[in-house]
This record gives sequence, structure tokens and C-alpha cells, in this order.
Amino acid sequence: MRTSPFIKITPDVPHRSDLIYSNGSIIKGLVGVDPQSSLLLSNVSISLKGRITTRIDEGSGEHKRIYRQKNYLFSISNTLRNGGPLVREATTWRFEFQFPETVQPYPQENEIIPGDGFVHLPGHPLPPTWESSDRWSQISYYLEVFAYDTTAVFRNEIKNRLPLQFRPSRSIENPLPIPYYRKTPHHFESYKLDPEYGTQHLSFREMARKVFTASEPKPRLSFHVRSSIPQQAIPGASFPIMIGLEHDPSSTTAPMIPPIYLQHLHVRLTNSYQTRVQARLFLKVRNHAQMYSKKIVILNRGFINLAMGERMEMIELLPADYLKVPENLLPTFSSYTVAGNYMIKVTATIRVLDKFFELELGKVPLLVHPKEYTVQNPSLEIGMPDAEPSSSSRQQVTPHQGRQEEEAPLEEPLPPYTSLDPNKSRVGPPLVF
Repeated sequence: MRTSPFIKITPDVPHRSDLIYSNGSIIKGLVGVDPQSSLLLSNVSISLKGRITTRIDEGSGEHKRIYRQKNYLFSISNTLRNGGPLVREATTWRFEFQFPETVQPYPQENEIIPGDGFVHLPGHPLPPTWESSDRWSQISYYLEVFAYDTTAVFRNEIKNRLPLQFRPSRSIENPLPIPYYRKTPHHFESYKLDPEYGTQHLSFREMARKVFTASEPKPRLSFHVRSSIPQQAIPGASFPIMIGLEHDPSSTTAPMIPPIYLQHLHVRLTNSYQTRVQARLFLKVRNHAQMYSKKIVILNRGFINLAMGERMEMIELLPADYLKVPENLLPTFSSYTVAGNYMIKVTATIRVLDKFFELELGKVPLLVHPKEYTVQNPSLEIGMPDAEPSSSSRQQVTPHQGRQEEEAPLEEPLPPYTSLDPNKSRVGPPLVF
């Protein structure tokens, strides 16, 4: 079978690299034969296909082994002409296909067995178009026309393909973030927590005795850093992270409480893709797996310097474009031999007096939903560019749409040296370094 440029596929919508199809999208067009060619075609058919191909290399040199696997997600065919050869004239046929909602049953060349993180049965959502960094593994969707050329002595099978970009759509307009809560305890001991520390005129010997004498323990400050990290996200939307401060009076011995500052916030998203090839060895099927990872920094502010309160919504304290999920993220997916996942990690640097502490606020899996939202069944919709969906059947999610309920007002930062003892004065003297 050979590829012929004289038989062409022309969609009704001008084909562009940014043209993206989704679940239920309809693609229409023409299959035509170049009049300048000498082809005489018979048995002309066109198919809409989705396919996964994976390749894994193991070893090197003489011991290198290459494993390949190919699986079809679906295949929809339409016969355009079923009969004898054509006359030598320009001929066109119309076609129309609709993308399925899920993976369809198809007789596979390779046996598919269960595996961690992979789906082995049809009926799961279609994965997006994807290609590995080494381009050996990919998920592809395409139109393929097939015909017999009768001009030669023996019938030659010819074909031509038109690749398509596919992104699944979500059926939930505003998925709940399902936040991950964490409470991180922290303790800080220092004589500088005593307001009288800087006002005492002690000799070097007296200060050394005070520092190293066990009978005079250092004042202690105990607190908890609370955090809330979403476990679901939409590309292009805001990423609402909440950070709060909670003092622990039962473990605090410091007479006065200084303000605690949030100095740095680092939000890192790790995108990982896992591929597998199932090879049969001694009547057993063995999985060969490979991992591709990429780190994406959502926010890495060098300096924030915010006094911490009981509840701090970071998307309200920082500019809107700082905490935002990247627009071009593919959704989380899993299929026969390829799976894509995300992991979010949030770390913060806080400052107490002149000391800095780095805390890990959370490291959790992140479910990324498709960017495009399908309001209703788009059975009458043709493939449209991702940036211009029609208002009748699709709705583009705008980053951080209005909240459903009022958020609690932000707490004002604690004044310098707020006392935890209600019998003592709320504000103490300034600290002298």
C-alpha cells in the first residue's frame, strides 16, 4: 500500500493546525481525485480512526530490544464507491463523520491486560491527541481514504491521510475543587521573643550564662500553618490556594507574639505520562513501561512579604495572572497503553523575626479537567477552533468565574507583639535587635 497525493481529503471547514475537534463533533468534507492524475480508482472508502502507538527501547548495543504496540480506539468507515474503475475525470464524493463519545470495541492485534494506571476495556473516555518527547509513542486521530488503482497490471492499494487534533470536553460546568487540607505544626525558640531581651544591659559573661543555663529556658512560640490546595483544576482558570495561621497558646511560652510573615510561595506542577508495551514471552504477557515527566512552575515569587492572618486567599492577595493554571494543559486521562497524570506541590517560606523557615504545605495528585465545556450534545456541531466555540452548544470557561458564596473577609495582620494572655496588654514594646 502506498500514499498518493492525487487523492485528497478536503474538510468543509478550512483545515488548520489549531482546528480542534471534541466529543460528538461532526466533520464533513469532500474526497476528490486530482484531474491531472492518471488514476483509475475503484472501491473507494474513507475512515475516521483513533489510534495509540507505543514504543519502548530496552538495553543497548547488541542487547537492545525494541517493543512496539498498536491499538485502535475506534474506526468508523464509509464506502464512497463500490464497483469498477472510474473514467478519467475529476470526481468527488461527500463524507460525514461524528466523533464518538467513548472508546469503541475494536478487534485488537495485541492482547490488552489490566495494569496499574491503565484501562484495558473499551467504553472509557477518548484521550486527547498526544505525542511523546521522543515521538515514538503517540495518540493520533485522522481521516484515511483508501482505494484501488486499476491503471497498473496488478491492482495497487493507495491511501492518503489527514491528521486531526482532538481534545475531549467536560460535561460538568464548574467542577468542585475538592480541596486538600493540611495543618503543619511549627515551633520556634529564641530569647528574642522576650521584649525585655534587647533592653537588658548584660555583660558577655552574663549573656553567655543566660543562653547556656538550662534553668532559664528560651521563650517558645508554637503555631500551625493551615493550607487548602485544590485537587481539581481547569486549564486557564485561577488556582485558589488558601494559607492561614493558627497560634497554639497551650505550647507557647513567649510573653509577646511577633508577626509572622509569608516571604515566598512556590507552586510547582509535575506532568507525567506513562506508556507501556505488552510483549508475550513464554506464553505470558509482560508489561514494559516507560515514564515521561515535565515540571511546570505556576508561581515562583521571589519576594511576597505578607503578614500572615487566620485566612489568606492567595488569588485575592496576588495579581490575577500569578496563580493561574496554564492554558495549554492536556486533561488527565488513561487509556490502553498511555496515561497522563499531574502532581501539585506547594511550599512556602515564612519569617519569624530574623529567622526563615521553609514548609511543605502539600503534595497531592491534581485532576485536570478538559478546558472546553459541552453544554449539550454537540451532534449538530462541526469541528471548531478551540478559541472560538459557538455560543449555542459550547461555552469557554473564563478564568476564575464568580464565586458561589461570599468568602470570609481577610483577617488584618496581628499588631506587633500581640499577647496570648488576656490579662496582659495587647501591644507590647517594639523589639530591639
